[in-house]
Amino acid sequence: MPMPTAALNAKLDAFIEWIIINKACIGPNALYNAYNYIRRCPYISSSHTHDTNWQNWAPQFALDFQSWGGGNCYRYASTMTYVAIALGYNARAVTGLCNNSVDHGWCEVTLPDGRVRVIDCSLGNAHAYPTLNWYLISYHEARVGYYTLSHRLLDTY
Repeated sequence: MPMPTAALNAKLDAFIEWIIINKACIGPNALYNAYNYIRRCPYISSSHTHDTNWQNWAPQFALDFQSWGGGNCYRYASTMTYVAIALGYNARAVTGLCNNSVDHGWCEVTLPDGRVRVIDCSLGNAHAYPTLNWYLISYHEARVGYYTLSHRLLDTY
């Protein structure tokens, strides 16, 4: 059976399918396995972050993640988002601020019951906070403050 497409971009869809098939992202732990695979890829700093005027940044950043074998927070967020979508989740890549000061990107998933959860592969990477849970946490549970670009705290349960 063909994989659901996430990005309507053949190269990106093939990469997402590769992650799902080759990194045991099937069954009840599929999303968690994808998170663990993506967060363990190397953090690669980049001067290219997000541009709030560029509405469709996520596909290119996920392709960068594939080409580079890792990436910065925006590239982790984009890749995780497309994997989540391909696995059937309602997900989006979000840009905002971490602790109301540092530009940051993460994946936001809306669960079937309507609860909104964060998957932050960048902060879950070994370089940052590897011992803390960054998988399907509420904004309220996060050990950092997630803010919109207009400096509004995201604090849902």
